[in-house]
Formats: sequence, structure tokens, C-alpha cells
Amino acid sequence: MKVNCFRSDGEFTQTSMASVCDDEFNAELVKIYLDKTQEQWRKPIAFCATVKQAENLARQFLLHDIQAKCIIGDTSERERDVIFQEFSKGKTHLISSVGVLCEGFDEPSVNAILVCRPIKSRALWVQICGRGLRIFEGKEDCWFFDFCGNIRRIGMPTRSFELKLCPDGKEDPPEETKTCPQCGSEISKFLAVCPYCGYEFIGFKPLAKRRKRKFEEVLTQEQKKQVNFLKTSAVNSFNKQTGLDRLEDKFKEKYDYYPPVDWFDGLLFGVSAQ
Repeated sequence: MKVNCFRSDGEFTQTSMASVCDDEFNAELVKIYLDKTQEQWRKPIAFCATVKQAENLARQFLLHDIQAKCIIGDTSERERDVIFQEFSKGKTHLISSVGVLCEGFDEPSVNAILVCRPIKSRALWVQICGRGLRIFEGKEDCWFFDFCGNIRRIGMPTRSFELKLCPDGKEDPPEETKTCPQCGSEISKFLAVCPYCGYEFIGFKPLAKRRKRKFEEVLTQEQKKQVNFLKTSAVNSFNKQTGLDRLEDKFKEKYDYYPPVDWFDGLLFGVSAQ
């Protein structure tokens, strides 16, 4: 019998997630979290797939002397307020939840996000990750623990997704990533050095690709043609290691003027200034 793993809105069904996000899965992610944070105190919130998983996850953390509380849809407003206050003051170290903390919850001191469920929706992914990206005095970073391959499916939590002037219903492909063999962090595929542990990828040579950028949607046909020439020249020069020194001069030789500065933004790897 074929099991439908997706809802009508494209998100994973509760049944499909419950079959994967079980007690054994929780035990493994607790172990990974504790191993990674032995020397780094964290203030995490965990996003789960089901009520059963959220409650079990809190119990498993309690067994390791981490004061954890669980908030679900049936948790009263009064009880939630108490948990939030204790969490803010540091009396509660972790909150696990399902479908509660994505909206209307704002605790800027959170510096770790545990994504303990698979996600298809980009909007939900952004909401969840955003809980840890608030600025707070003394907060230097936020760790994201993705236990279900969401980063490779959707993209890095800090990625700025493109807003299209003419939506076509197609989502942009996720940012290509790779796993650092030394610290296990998921990082951009184009990095030669891991920004978290300093591991150097020996012999690494990123390949540039032609990518469409936001501003190109408002160009004239002639301008698009010129931008394509610039992209092709830049990508070929980079990948063949022939140098980019004469890129502007080549453009001027062909079109009799120098290209605008903003045409170079994100030219090789699609990382544009926001």
C-alpha cells in the first residue's frame, strides 16, 4: 500500500513524521546535542513533529539534568507564561514544542534551535529559524541543529530568499552545502575553509555557475543580452583560471561602455548584497 507523505499544502503529514520522529530518534538527537555542547552553554528551543515526540524529548533531556519543559496546543496560557518566565530567567534550560513557538513567541536570548522534524515549507522554515536570530546583549551567535536534512532541502537558515517581481510558482533551488568532516557543520559548498573550526578543504576549487539575479527581471532585452555576456565571460574566466582582470575591458570592447557596478553583484556565486 502506498502511503501519502504530504498534505494538500505540500507539508509532511503527521503520520509520516510520527513514523520517523520517535523515541529512538529523540535519544539520538539528545546524544548529538550533548556531545556538541559540552563546552558551550546553550539556551535552546526544540521544534517537534508531534505532541508525543515533544513530551518525550523533554523527558529525555530531564534524564540528563537539563531542565526541560514542553509546550503544546493544550498548554494553558497561565502555564505557558510561567514556563516562558522561567526560561527567560534561566531556570528552565530548554523548551520543546509542536506548532506553538513558530509565531507569537519572542525570547531574543535563545541561542540554539533544535529542528527535530522534517520541513517542506520555506515559510515555516524561516519562522522556526527566526526564533534564534533575534539580537540580544551578550549573544554572539546561534547554533542550528538540523536533524532532518532541512538545510539541504530548503537552504541555510541565514539565506536571503529571492523575492520575484513576477512569481512563476517555482521555488529557487536550495543553496548547495557540504558537511565539514572535522566539526560536522553544514556550510556553503563554495567555502574553502570551515568558518567554525578552521578546517581547510585541501585541493578544493569551487566552480562558478550562471545564476539569474533579482535585478535582471527589470532589464530590457538588450540589457539582458549584455548581462548574459558578462556572466558567461566571468564564469568561463573563473573556471578556466584565466583571471578576471580584463572582464570590464572585454565588455567595453564589445558594447563601447563599462558595465554598471551593480551588474557585478553576486556575479559568480549568486550571493548578492541585500
